[in-house]
Amino acid sequence: MKLINQQKSLILLFRLGGTLKALSKFLIILPLFTYLSFAKIIILDNLRFEENTTSKFVILNDSNKITTQVSKNDIWLKENDIGILNFDFQPPSNPIYNSSTILFLYDLSIGNINYQNKELSLQILDTLVKSLPKSNKALIGFDYDNYLFCNFTSETGKITSAFKYLNSPPSDGSNFDSAFYGFYLGALNFIQNSNNPKNIILITDKFRKFDFEKVQQIAKSSNIAIYVLLINYEPDEQVFNFTRQTNGFTFQFTSYEEFIPLISTLNFLLFEGKPAQISWQNLPLCSNRRLINLSYKSKDSVQFEITVENSNLPQIEAYPPFLRFSYVIPSKFKDLDLILVARNFDLRIDSLKLQNPHFKIVFGDIKSPMILPKDSAHRLTIRFTPTDSSIVFDSLVIYSDACKIRKVNITGGFPNKKPNEKTLTILSPKCGDYYFLGDTIFIQWEGVLPTDVVQLQYSTNGGESWDTLAVNVLGLGYKFFVNPKKFKESDSCSIRVIQIWPNNAGETIELRHKSAINSANFNRDASLIVTATNHPDEFATVWNPGTGKKLFELKGHTRQVNWATFDLLDRYIITASDDSTSILYDIKSGDSLHTFKAHNGRVTSANFSPDGNYLVTSGLDGKCFIWDLRNYNLVYTISTGINPIYFASFTPDTNFVAYASYDGNIYLFDIKQLKVVKTFSTNVW
Repeated sequence: MKLINQQKSLILLFRLGGTLKALSKFLIILPLFTYLSFAKIIILDNLRFEENTTSKFVILNDSNKITTQVSKNDIWLKENDIGILNFDFQPPSNPIYNSSTILFLYDLSIGNINYQNKELSLQILDTLVKSLPKSNKALIGFDYDNYLFCNFTSETGKITSAFKYLNSPPSDGSNFDSAFYGFYLGALNFIQNSNNPKNIILITDKFRKFDFEKVQQIAKSSNIAIYVLLINYEPDEQVFNFTRQTNGFTFQFTSYEEFIPLISTLNFLLFEGKPAQISWQNLPLCSNRRLINLSYKSKDSVQFEITVENSNLPQIEAYPPFLRFSYVIPSKFKDLDLILVARNFDLRIDSLKLQNPHFKIVFGDIKSPMILPKDSAHRLTIRFTPTDSSIVFDSLVIYSDACKIRKVNITGGFPNKKPNEKTLTILSPKCGDYYFLGDTIFIQWEGVLPTDVVQLQYSTNGGESWDTLAVNVLGLGYKFFVNPKKFKESDSCSIRVIQIWPNNAGETIELRHKSAINSANFNRDASLIVTATNHPDEFATVWNPGTGKKLFELKGHTRQVNWATFDLLDRYIITASDDSTSILYDIKSGDSLHTFKAHNGRVTSANFSPDGNYLVTSGLDGKCFIWDLRNYNLVYTISTGINPIYFASFTPDTNFVAYASYDGNIYLFDIKQLKVVKTFSTNVW
């Protein structure tokens, strides 16, 4: 890394072009066909749903036939070498039909890139046809048109004799839409009048885009199962999902030997045999990549890998997510509170660490390990004592048994003073990473707050000259598409992240409205602002504070909006209006999710609980309403009688609601005891 004037961070990062990628790419989940000479288990499909995985598989006996005499006690399951005892198991069942209707849909462009694919596909087709004597079979070939090479017949010889039409040189392309639902010889229409189980087997060495939904809809309405046999082509999740939606399966082969174990499997499936199915809840492990080991009678096993996007992990959340002390006169000090909350599990916090001597924990420091129960809070007070007016940066590091070491970024100092010590660092990509033209690179950095605006620049000549990649970038991350039309192959590419002081710190960005503004609030990382106004054209609006750009307006109110704010989990926005309602919005799209109706008159405020489960609204009708956001039900009503309530909010632990009344008092309401437990008087006369 090279540090440059005006706080720059430089890193040599990628090669455009080349033959190999240094970074592997993983799909969310890839069903695998794993064949070992001693293995008897064949994985057909893996399906992820929220925190659960379902795998479908078959078991071959010593004669390479499907065995259906399998019980739950025969199965052993491990995830990252940890045994899973609690799983659901559905045993396989024998085929229910003695005959089947099969349409082979052969892509005539197979081999136009690699001719060996053509030879392998014909070998597989020949073997498969001969293994299905008790079926009614037809063969259609397609490129940009469809060709009937053999109509439905139970005579295997008639099908194999039609293979001579497939020996011609590969065509230069093919039309999958026409192959499935074209007016002439479209496969779905051609097969749908059969009384037996209807199956289409697509054989290809590529998977072009086509109207997946239309094909799936026709296939499902006509009970047609679609199988895809891919020759030397790595399928993605879209392919698996396509066949999954029609009760078919996807298989990929690189050699004839890989196909052999699938012969009996396809026979089993095509006559509507049901594979075994195992479902389990993924373990709350910190690693997203999981190695699954599935064993049959403790002797035959298969391994496959899945990637789990599990949100139900041990985590520490911080409120607010970062601390900005801003300017403090040297030799003076300022204190700010930070709330730590354990999510999903009880957590052990071992210690807290600050490195910059200008920051110090003056309350709530953890000197020895402590247990923080699930959804409980621990309060810290951090003091900033500057020795000069320059910007300083630090991270509070929280050491615990949560999945990730939690860091809370902290800054202090006068906004127009550059730092004495440069802290901006690029986290990714790494030096020496290789990328192809057309890749997307995720650039990440640290050493500033998420709300600090940076600029990104790139060089393709080793830093001799630089061009602008992006300006006014927030959030500590940026996705960069390496456009093949713009970039050429190079070994001398670099990217740098720049924060030029004072940048836009200390600069005023106007968010202009058409009428009076009643409130303005940041979200948790200050990457968004929501404003509330009196004007009917823009009662509530969401903005980008770094650029001043209006992102979207919040629709639904009929009168002025008095208050708008975000939840701490960055999921929702809530508003309070003169039209007697509060409306819940999606933070990403601005779509209205629910309207809360209970007040009789102006709603003065609406605020979320820190855990994101509850909402409190206040109004001039002298009432506060507490709502459950999980089901939108009204939980409790607080009433003052005739005194209007101007504002209500939860305490950080969600155990109390504080509300401000017209009578000059602030009341603290205990949610568990359902009563006011303390009154604060603001009357000074």
